[in-house]
Amino acid sequence: MAVKNKVWVLTLTDEKLLSIGFDIAKRFVIVAHNENTARLLAALGAGDEGDNAWLLPQCSTCEVLDTRSDMPYIVCMDFNNS
Repeated sequence: MAVKNKVWVLTLTDEKLLSIGFDIAKRFVIVAHNENTARLLAALGAGDEGDNAWLLPQCSTCEVLDTRSDMPYIVCMDFNNS
């Protein structure tokens, strides 16, 4: 029986890494079987923040997105406020 994938939201939380400002990933939305795989995929997409930012829980969060809702909702939005 195949393992069902989940949708994971990974967010960079380390203030020092966030202060780099440019050429960094701040968030990923990843489909993977488990948290370890989601973190590894995020690490592959890392910028100047480095892969450890996504592999270490003290630098980033990794949460399962609940997709069981009966109501439509926004999953991801990238908004640049002036």
